[in-house]
Amino acid sequence: MLLVLAASTLGGATVPANAGAISIDRWGLETLVFDSVERLADGSYDVEMPFQTQHHVVNGVSEAVSFFDFSMSPDTASFLIQASHTAFDGNGGTRSFSGGNIHVTPSVDLLLTATGTYAYDMPGWDMDVHYALVVSDSAFQERFVQSFGDSTFKGPTSGIFSLSGTDILPAGETSIIRYIMYIDGFGSSGLLASGSGEIHFSLAAVPECSTLALLAFGMACLRKPRRRLRLEA
Repeated sequence: MLLVLAASTLGGATVPANAGAISIDRWGLETLVFDSVERLADGSYDVEMPFQTQHHVVNGVSEAVSFFDFSMSPDTASFLIQASHTAFDGNGGTRSFSGGNIHVTPSVDLLLTATGTYAYDMPGWDMDVHYALVVSDSAFQERFVQSFGDSTFKGPTSGIFSLSGTDILPAGETSIIRYIMYIDGFGSSGLLASGSGEIHFSLAAVPECSTLALLAFGMACLRKPRRRLRLEA
């Protein structure tokens, strides 16, 4: 499912999706619960900035809830994805999933800063969890990967995954930011696997060399008086 961002209102002014340094080309949102019989999904097609929406999918006792919060100014953008999942371990297997991808084409180099956590509880053996944020180019060559759990990470177990890191999105090139949170059960224990967490990442122009030099000079000036005060004390 792909979502194309159109012009909308931010702070009382019309802000197109390609204003300033950042161009958001596409945003795919997906929240779903599926088993061997049925696949249920929920998504959004109309986006206004700032953008907030919640998706809720229920399939029996299995459930996926996703909250998306997006805001953008001409030179910065902020994304927050929160999710909670339960998946029934039976009926041939169930997966509760939240994820998507964002296509960004900046006019200047952008700094991506990401943080997040995902807590999981898998009481059965045939359960697994996946939590990831991946940045790649338009050919899906990965540059930044924070990935935890997969189909080989099995229960019974519980814990918390944490991600953090930075990446540079090059000017004039399309970068794809992909995020995944899911938990599933593919056995017959009759138990529920559960998980909840969030991924937050922001985009901002990389400071120019002259700006970095001024910041470094300012920090050096701030440190000098402190050394003199200690000597005079």
